[in-house]
Amino acid sequence: GAAHSVESLLEMIAGLPAHQDCAAAVGPALQQLDSSALAALMKELGRAGLFKRSVELFDFLRRQTSPEYTHLLDIYTYTTAIAVCSASQQLQRALDLMAEMRARGITCNVHTYSALMNVCIKCNEVGLVQQVYKQMIQEGCTPNLVTYNTLIYLYVKTGQWQEAIKLLDKLEEEASELRAELKDGAQVSDKARQADEVGDLLFVLVNLARKL
Repeated sequence: GAAHSVESLLEMIAGLPAHQDCAAAVGPALQQLDSSALAALMKELGRAGLFKRSVELFDFLRRQTSPEYTHLLDIYTYTTAIAVCSASQQLQRALDLMAEMRARGITCNVHTYSALMNVCIKCNEVGLVQQVYKQMIQEGCTPNLVTYNTLIYLYVKTGQWQEAIKLLDKLEEEASELRAELKDGAQVSDKARQADEVGDLLFVLVNLARKL
């Protein structure tokens, strides 16, 4: 059961002496978590500035062969592990993790690609961001607003105004399509979701305007 929550594990790890291996301390407790809870724990460790602990925990799991642990290695935990690389600017690790995901037969999704693009930006690898984006499109993965925001940030940062404007036009087009769908009376639950999307698009535009 729920003997250990994400909060209690976070507290336990935060309280460990620096020299102590956190996997040895909390390893068995991880078996009680599902992958989304583990991803949340890794994310919270990163937020608390305990990036090394987050890496330590995931690397412990990567070495395991027993099913009690291997079920925790999935799209959620790998994507989080890649996202955690941005704070410590570990680009090579992020690329290795993505290759390892593929080797394990885990399909990368839009969140995985967006996380990798963010790591590339943190490491000033401008060309690589665009390569990752191209690969994402080639694999039939639809970009989301995080992806677009990342690209717009990159284009503005590097003075590629034409590219930024092209992307904004594309977003404006999508916003118009959503508005048209709303007028056509899409399902109520869809309406809420689509209204959110329009709101997100506006957030991207505001974000860009601030950087101009």
